[in-house]
Amino acid sequence: MSQFPQADPSYAQPQKPKKGWFGRNWWWFIPILVLTPFCCCCGTCGGITYFSLQQVENMGAYKDSVAAAQASAEVQAELGTPIDAKGIIGAATSGGSFDAQQTTTGMSMTAVIPISGPKGSGLLYIDADGDAAGVNWTYTRREVVIDGSGKTIDLIPDASTPESE
Repeated sequence: MSQFPQADPSYAQPQKPKKGWFGRNWWWFIPILVLTPFCCCCGTCGGITYFSLQQVENMGAYKDSVAAAQASAEVQAELGTPIDAKGIIGAATSGGSFDAQQTTTGMSMTAVIPISGPKGSGLLYIDADGDAAGVNWTYTRREVVIDGSGKTIDLIPDASTPESE
């Protein structure tokens, strides 16, 4: 027997160098590096669009017209209660439309909003002009057209009947 211990065979084999951090993690790092700016951009644009549309739904002409349709006895008789408005986002996907313009002297709004109740559905048409602050609105058209029958219900109060606030 020899005085020297027998050498371990693993010392004789050349070792592969260990991969660095990027070599071990590239498979998840690259997709995150690419997708993060994309998600931030889409999220920002989507958020701005969503909050802008929410502000439009808070416009006096929209809120007043939906409330007038929900309070109308004729509309309730045709559609039933409760009456639900799809909103601006729902209008875009359900055959409605919306256009609002603001200038230094005033605002104007034209909208077609789908509404529905347990008995049926219809479209709420709004054409209105407002002051620059969007507080006082004058309606040239505010009516509900019932789907199927085509019946039109005018929601603009007569000049002789004061509009309730």
